[in-house]
Amino acid sequence: MEAAVGFSTHSGWAVAVTAGVGDDGHLAVVGRRRVTLIGDDLPRMAYHAAAELDADAAERLVASVDASIADHARAVVGELVDTPDVAVVGVAVVGQPREIPDVAVVLASHARMHACEGEQYRRGIVEAANDLGLPVLRVGADELTARTTELLEWTPERAEQELAAVRAALGAPWQSDHKQAALAALTLLRAQPGTRA
Repeated sequence: MEAAVGFSTHSGWAVAVTAGVGDDGHLAVVGRRRVTLIGDDLPRMAYHAAAELDADAAERLVASVDASIADHARAVVGELVDTPDVAVVGVAVVGQPREIPDVAVVLASHARMHACEGEQYRRGIVEAANDLGLPVLRVGADELTARTTELLEWTPERAEQELAAVRAALGAPWQSDHKQAALAALTLLRAQPGTRA
């Protein structure tokens, strides 16, 4: 089966769902996991930790966190795309791309610190997928259902029914993160090549 891996990220971890459309035309989830995206020895919220340091130490800490995220993301994505009997053709990440400015600029705004910490993890997954030569789609959570239903020619009600059927078949956990990751994976599978980031 052709599938994609969708990711819904948090600070230090993500929910990953490998999904596609089965021969019967229904959502098929072939894997779901919570994955770790940073080493235990580093802060999950890099900029919050860096705010307590001098400028040079702050730069070093953020660089260390970025490197750890990159290493973990490569391992996670590599393992997830190596799924038996499934052809993983791409990676989708919930969340629109954001710029990450210089560390000093980020530290000047608490809201920017939060936004950039989230983007560090999403960017790590994107770079890992790029390293493997996989297409990547970034899609905002607020546009996810509309894009998925349009591309699959489903109604929003049909999308909810498909997600509910997966929950009934697989059991818990099947929360908002899982649903968004699954829809993101389907969106990548149906997106035109020009829409992939």
